[in-house]
Amino acid sequence: MNEVMVAVSGEFIEDKAGAEPIGRLGKDTFHLARRADPLRGLVLAVWSHAGGSGKSTLTRDLAYEMARRGYKVLVIDADPQANLTSWLGYNPVEIQKEQTLLRLVQEESLPDPLPVTFGLEAPLFDLVPANTYLALAEIHIPSKPSGMFLLRGHLRAHRERYDLILIDSPPYLGALAGLAALAGDGLIVPVETSVKGTQALSVAVDVSLEYKRTLVNLGFLSPKAEYVHLLIPTRYDPRTSQDKEAHAALTEMGTVFPLGPFMTYRPGPYKTAMTERVPVRTLADARLVAELDALAEAFLSREGLTPPALVLLEREVA
Repeated sequence: MNEVMVAVSGEFIEDKAGAEPIGRLGKDTFHLARRADPLRGLVLAVWSHAGGSGKSTLTRDLAYEMARRGYKVLVIDADPQANLTSWLGYNPVEIQKEQTLLRLVQEESLPDPLPVTFGLEAPLFDLVPANTYLALAEIHIPSKPSGMFLLRGHLRAHRERYDLILIDSPPYLGALAGLAALAGDGLIVPVETSVKGTQALSVAVDVSLEYKRTLVNLGFLSPKAEYVHLLIPTRYDPRTSQDKEAHAALTEMGTVFPLGPFMTYRPGPYKTAMTERVPVRTLADARLVAELDALAEAFLSREGLTPPALVLLEREVA
């Protein structure tokens, strides 16, 4: 019997009779359930070499969207800026070096993940956090034999424990970005809908092809496999001419790479979500909820993920 426990939104449970909720987030009421099917073991890096693309925001919100549907999710913060760690409820200053990927690089052992609860009585998903000391990994990774593949090797066992592992990569080209990009099955690439964003995309495509070539040559990836799983346009403002031009360019790019929904520029709820350390869905209006649902559905469709089999637990969390 599969004893993996997940916190799932009541929206995705048909019969909630007899089950005590474990808390609320926004309009979501969460219940504890047991997974009754195998976990999927998908590993993807949310990767962009350009700052301002909304990379960490996308990682947070995609993790939440998958977790609220009953998928078992692990998030790995591979960015020394540690914004994602902070937004998920942890103070990076209080995080020890041994709790970050620096432990992997220095000791070749993954740290135990921390629970992300957002105030619920049970974890919603798990986190390997980051802090500024993680930048030291940029020095150590190149000196290690097969250093760029350390994370890939150590995630083999974790594939059996999670449906989805999302890695938040640093917004620059370096050893940590390579470690993240080469760790799994491919990339999710957020692209700011601006002149800067579309110009940066051409470089991102070239670099992603180099990553794919490396994985193919080592037998980790089929030559026919799509390495860029989704392009996600972010910070889209349909009122500006440059965003309209970027929209046209990205729509054309969607004939080459899978293209997700355009995520609209909404500084109010996104900034509040950062400050309050909650997923943006908990603060969203109907239009933003629709965008987040479209993001989740595009991801599920691209990955061919079917709804998890859930057995609702009729007990309270201790």
